[in-house]
Amino acid sequence: KEVRARKEVERQMLELRDEMRGMADAFRAEIGETRAGWISDAQFYGAKVREAYESQAAQREKVMTMAARTFFQRWLTKAWRKWVQVTEDQRRRRNAANRALRRMYFARLAAPFATWREYAKKIARMRRALLLFDDRRGARTAVSTLRAWRHRSVF
Repeated sequence: KEVRARKEVERQMLELRDEMRGMADAFRAEIGETRAGWISDAQFYGAKVREAYESQAAQREKVMTMAARTFFQRWLTKAWRKWVQVTEDQRRRRNAANRALRRMYFARLAAPFATWREYAKKIARMRRALLLFDDRRGARTAVSTLRAWRHRSVF
């Protein structure tokens, strides 16, 4: 009886072992299919993700290039404006200094020039008066007198 019971237990254990092996094989097969599906999905989505990442990287590079160009243009424009401002300021200062130097240099000539200007105005008034002078000798005499006066005038 014991031998028979032991054999029966061994037989049931072998059946359980075979059943467990079948279940394990089916489970492994299912895991393999699921894994293959995941790998396939990962490859598909990985390629999509890689393409999206490369597209974003290209877009990022384009934006960075445009930003760098914009910043450089702003810097260049700012530098140009600064140069123009400095040169205009230097020119204005140089002109002011030149005017001041000329004023100091020609200060001694101011009084004689004013005297000459008054003298020239006086002569011009006299010439006009002479031309307008209606004298009994006629306009011919006034013109000849004016010509003679022009040759005698020394400035």
